[in-house]
Amino acid sequence: MICIDRVGKVIEGDDVGTEIQVTQATDGTGAYYILMSDDFSNPETDKFDSWVESLEDVEEYFKESNWVIEWQ
Repeated sequence: MICIDRVGKVIEGDDVGTEIQVTQATDGTGAYYILMSDDFSNPETDKFDSWVESLEDVEEYFKESNWVIEWQ
């Protein structure tokens, strides 16, 4: 299950140890951002994002990355 607007940690798959957060874009398109960081609580840590068109694309992104997420 993918949780929206919650931070999770990748525990299996690509990018193990990375924190992620999925949030919906506010532009009315129905798109989502997949945000990634080593530590969201540290303002000095680099943060990256990917933009996808739909929740189905978010699910496909997770599947392709083989992610298992531990949600906080």
